Amino acid sequence: MQPRARRSPGRGHLSGPDVMAAVDALLLGSLVYRSGLVARVIPLMGLIGGPLLLASVAGVVLGTHDLDAGLHVIAAAPIFSWELSPGVYLMVKGFRSTPITARAVPSTRPGPGDDIRSPASCRSSRGTSCSPTATTSTPPRRSPSP
Repeated sequence: MQPRARRSPGRGHLSGPDVMAAVDALLLGSLVYRSGLVARVIPLMGLIGGPLLLASVAGVVLGTHDLDAGLHVIAAAPIFSWELSPGVYLMVKGFRSTPITARAVPSTRPGPGDDIRSPASCRSSRGTSCSPTATTSTPPRRSPSP
């Protein structure tokens, strides 16, 4: 029986941790940058590190360098910072208020307990104003007749 030739391991393992981390950094980084919910430098690390990591992975696939080469480690450093910094920032400072949340339009529907009448219509012919007791619509009680 002849021994089998050893096959090269292939490059399928790169699509998981490296390519997906770069795609995540590009997509989430652009959304967080546009929303302004965190400091601008945090999503910039992802927006810069994503293409760097994709270029490094392309170099590994093409055989220019290995995964343990210094070039790949340097290209992955901004992604490491990107993955770490939003969690730390949000634990320490929380979300910022942004124009996106400031533009929220308040509801025009009255809530429970809101008086929907305008102040001009609160005056009745008897001169009573709209107080919580005057807004009830129950008729006055009559005394029993003998």
